[in-house]
Amino acid sequence: MIDAPLAAEDTARLAAGLRRLREQGAVLSVRPPAGAPEPLLMALSGVAHYLWAQGRPDPYMSVLGQSEALVVTTQSTRMVSDAVVTGAPVLTFLPQGAPRAVRRSVEALAAQGLTRPFAGELDAYAYAPPDSTREVAHAIHALVTTRAALRNERVRRAPARTRETNGPSPR
Repeated sequence: MIDAPLAAEDTARLAAGLRRLREQGAVLSVRPPAGAPEPLLMALSGVAHYLWAQGRPDPYMSVLGQSEALVVTTQSTRMVSDAVVTGAPVLTFLPQGAPRAVRRSVEALAAQGLTRPFAGELDAYAYAPPDSTREVAHAIHALVTTRAALRNERVRRAPARTRETNGPSPR
């Protein structure tokens, strides 16, 4: 899975690695980024068994769900994060000049045993997919609780509403 266009040198390096995988018997489904430049598409068309073309339904979720292993470029961390929750081996391809924050994030995932660098070989390994459901639920609960407390405080401090009538007050 490729999340952004690659420089020519990175394209050649990635295509060579994918070509080695294909020679080892891997069946490659490649999802280039929307609007991928022609040189990237040409390099990938020579190695992919299936190459996603714009205008067709995006196979992103299907690729995530059905792949036995994933090679993911790391221009951003979103796609890598999506990949590690599958439990399938995630091999990261770090383009030259990737932002420092992205490199640190990829290094942190590797340090946790969730990813490994892509070197043109399948690296079968196992890990427990991260499950942040509990943390997300706690964060949502805290936001809802805070919002309710702020709303109650605002209502408590607000002046009492007066109601206009057509005549004197019945008091």
